[in-house]
Amino acid sequence: MSTFFGAVQAGNEGGVSAVSLVSFDQAVSTWEIVEVGEEVAMTWELPGVHEELMQVQSDLRMETERNSFFLEDNISLYDEFRPHKDDPDFEFKGELAEFKAEFDRRLAQMGEFEKQVSVLQEQMKQLRLAARLSLNTQIDQNFVGDVFSKTVKLNVNDGTADRSYDFLISRYALQNGSIAPPPRWIVASIQ
Repeated sequence: MSTFFGAVQAGNEGGVSAVSLVSFDQAVSTWEIVEVGEEVAMTWELPGVHEELMQVQSDLRMETERNSFFLEDNISLYDEFRPHKDDPDFEFKGELAEFKAEFDRRLAQMGEFEKQVSVLQEQMKQLRLAARLSLNTQIDQNFVGDVFSKTVKLNVNDGTADRSYDFLISRYALQNGSIAPPPRWIVASIQ
């Protein structure tokens, strides 16, 4: 906490981001730890998220292949459909309406897969960022271990009044085979 508040007081954004995932935009004259919560351990999620991402990407590739076969099997309908697919006034009828419904369903399903991939990739990015900050090393999905967290209640004085904040701090005890960088506590969130 000393490193964090020292950087905040100095206006050193780089110093803050070296030990924190979040910024603190309040003036700090003094600060005091009021209470330290119980430490809680959780299994680090990245390996599981990576596995889920690999499965969704595999499902996406399979669905892309099935959609390709669908278009090949219905090429004449697709050729008839294509010039009108973006025309809201065109009325699709009969077999062409059935093709459009199936095409739209497949398109929506592809969009869902792509959304899942994007969400999982962002989740992996955030997990890597936090672990890299705690361990000061590059992190990949082969690292396994636990994340230890606790809430630290602080009173922060901006020079005029005390305000109470809950800081969630975390430390990542991870290893990749024989590589086990020493973890440090980082600020994960502030409320």
